[in-house]
Amino acid sequence: MPSNKRFLAPGFLNRLDQWLLIHKPETWSARTHLVLYYGGGFLLILGLLAFIFPDDPRTDSGVFNWVLFTSVITLIALVVWLIYLLRFNVFKRFGITKPLNRLKAFILYFISIGIILLISFIESGVECIKANRAFGDEEMVNDMNKMNMIITQLEYDSLNHVWGRDTFRIVDTIPAVAYTPPPPSLPPGYEEFTVDTAAVVILDSEEESQGIRLMDTATFNKSIRSGDSTQKLDDSTFIFFTCPTYIFVNNYRLEQFSSAKLYESADVYKAVVKDFKVPDKLKLNTEIEHLIAKYSDPNYRYYTSERRDYTYVMEKKYQIDKVESGLRNISVRKNFWRGSNIEIIVRVFFYITISLSLLVFIFRHSTVKTFFLTLLTACVICLLTALFIALSNSRATGLLFSMIFYFVCFLGISLMAWQTRIRSVAVGIGINLFVAMLTFMPMIIVGFAYAVYDESRDYNQVTEDNRHIWMFIAEIAGPVILLMAIPTIIHKLYRRWYALPEN
Repeated sequence: MPSNKRFLAPGFLNRLDQWLLIHKPETWSARTHLVLYYGGGFLLILGLLAFIFPDDPRTDSGVFNWVLFTSVITLIALVVWLIYLLRFNVFKRFGITKPLNRLKAFILYFISIGIILLISFIESGVECIKANRAFGDEEMVNDMNKMNMIITQLEYDSLNHVWGRDTFRIVDTIPAVAYTPPPPSLPPGYEEFTVDTAAVVILDSEEESQGIRLMDTATFNKSIRSGDSTQKLDDSTFIFFTCPTYIFVNNYRLEQFSSAKLYESADVYKAVVKDFKVPDKLKLNTEIEHLIAKYSDPNYRYYTSERRDYTYVMEKKYQIDKVESGLRNISVRKNFWRGSNIEIIVRVFFYITISLSLLVFIFRHSTVKTFFLTLLTACVICLLTALFIALSNSRATGLLFSMIFYFVCFLGISLMAWQTRIRSVAVGIGINLFVAMLTFMPMIIVGFAYAVYDESRDYNQVTEDNRHIWMFIAEIAGPVILLMAIPTIIHKLYRRWYALPEN
């Protein structure tokens, strides 16, 4: 048999393609080996182009434009892959197949679709790498601390250096009081200490004249951790001192990944103001100019403002808005694939990939008519359920319970494949919807259990419990159950249903 030569394919790939066609036709029909070669090569070229493309980490991310562009390529690649995939189907031609071949086919679909979808994620990964190579986490935190200290030194004579103070009497609970006065006003430049206004009231007219207010123990425990300094007058009376503002350049999103500590106003006060010494202003001006140039967003455009106060003048003098814009853009790029972001990205990628894989798997194991009637049935059920939920004013429990009810119904309809003697469209739709929902059922069941649990308790008593752990377990359990069910019950259902004679 002549070799089937493919465009830009090396000899070993052509030989592999020929061998799979003869010995593993189901594996060959998935074309995953070709997707790995051509898709992997395209991802490599696209990544190199993204690295070569000039891009300043201090400017706004261009990921959105890249995603729009690569989404078109992704869609075209999916269509081309589907055209080749749908040319040959061992299952529908009643070829020699085994239960594990259904599992292998699904995994191959998942790998192929996953590689194609990765095209839209390349640019964000490259931006993250380039930003982390250009700016270190500790470097940026230390530079922000340095900028704030330099500005404080240069503007020392124009800044406030008197700490604000608030006196509170600490009690277990707050008595019912009809009037809660606003917090005392402070001169410009103070960082007023923030407490829960619902928990603060005036004790009596005598203590009101002394500026003493009441605070419950719960608020006190939170406030004692966030305050700059406290002084204990007696067992139940405390003075909270608040440092004036010495933080001018800030970006808290960078501190979470840095071993260096981002200074607060009190830290700058201790380092600069407390034992202030006249600095070498020429040297400091050179340093601050270098740092401003290092982090300023070159594309930033100032907005017109009617402000003309001292703070506004200082922001313009040190280009603080421009610097913070650059810091914000850098942090967005650096943190795109870190922390909670990566969990979101992985989930988006996984659920899109597995959903498309299930659609392809279902199409490959049912008739064209049954497949599209399945989509129509799913849309009708969604619309009717949404209408019912809206009219009945049901809560989350109603929606989740209806999904569990539908799944049980689809499972029952699927099992009818062993009872009917003809290929019923209704049974085929039931099998398809059962397969489509199986992966997500553990999460739906866990969500329903917690929804019922929350609605049975007082709102103020609802806690997080271990629901994140259980939901994560459910997320893992869903795909595992699907992979176990494909070579067992799903294979038998589709094999039995498709083998039945039509009407």
